[in-house]
Order: sequence, then C-alpha cells, then structure tokens
Amino acid sequence: MALLKAAPALCRGWPAFKWEVAKRISMIAVRPAFNGRIVAFLKSEKESGREIVLCTATPQIWADQIATQLGGLFNTVIGSTPELNLKGHRKTERLVSLYGEGGFDYVGDSTPDLKVWGASANAIFAGHREAVRRRLRILKPGFLDLSANH
Repeated sequence: MALLKAAPALCRGWPAFKWEVAKRISMIAVRPAFNGRIVAFLKSEKESGREIVLCTATPQIWADQIATQLGGLFNTVIGSTPELNLKGHRKTERLVSLYGEGGFDYVGDSTPDLKVWGASANAIFAGHREAVRRRLRILKPGFLDLSANH
C-alpha cells in the first residue's frame, strides 16, 4: 500500500519516489541486517579517533534510523534527499567536496561504488558480487575485503 501511495512521486523522479516510500515505511520495521565484520571494523576505527561518516543513497530518513540503530557509530550521516539520489558520481562529488580527492577511505558493495573508490585513499569491499570484487582489484589492488563471504 505504501508503494502505491508513493507512486505519484515517480513523476518527480527516482529520488522523490524513494523519499516518499521512506516517509511511509520505517527502516526500523524493515530491520536491516548489518555485516558484523564491517560494524566491528568501523567501531575499531572510531575508537582509534577516526571520523566515521555514513554517506548513502538511502533516503536521509532511513539513514538517520540506521545510524540510531548502530548506536552513535557515525559522526555524520548524509543520505539522499527528494532532489538528489546520492549514488555513484553524486556521492563521489559530495565526499570529494568534503574531504578532497584521496582524503577519505570508503566502504562500498556495488558497481556504483567503483566511482567513489576511485576517488578514495583506501577501498573497503563489503559486497558479495565477484564481478565488483574483480573490478575493484584492478582499480585498488590493495583493497580490504570485509565482505561476509570472504
């Protein structure tokens, strides 16, 4: 039912549709599964004094809920808005504008993340697709693989 109510927003584009769905369905109700290896890695990095940023194509509403579920792990939470789907080159642009080219490490899991990894200092792989892992190996040979199936 929530998807049907959000459907008119598709006329305004994908980011607007995602936002309307997020307003109607709580991420807490969905209960996403988190990769324990990634969470442990991020906690360790934060304990060592690093700034941990959640920058996601997920709508800001859900990104904030995820951050709450993970108990203050993130210093900053940046999600998509009704106007901007923060994915691929848009995410890259945002992170580079905040931290500079090569000024951040990046945890990702999919093909659109290849653009972000290209601008990062270090790449951390959290996905499961072998094709993405192979492409990342060419782009960033020394990447850290924290995928659940590694």
